[in-house]
Amino acid sequence: MLKKIVKHGNTFAIPIDKKMLAEAKLDQDSKFEVQIIPGGGLYIQSVEEIDREKLKDEFDSITQKYDRLFKRLSKR
Repeated sequence: MLKKIVKHGNTFAIPIDKKMLAEAKLDQDSKFEVQIIPGGGLYIQSVEEIDREKLKDEFDSITQKYDRLFKRLSKR
């Protein structure tokens, strides 16, 4: 879909209508990664925030479960 960049205060924006956001399962609080494409252009991709507490819990669980294996492998 083609979109035009518009001026929004002192910055520029790409307007995205509610229907498009809903179809993409996004909302106004969604976060995006924006990269400059060499030679011109932008790459825009939605990203999910990492639940650091959940990640830490899962990491701790794995390290406990495989503790003996990790110790054996580290001695090689």
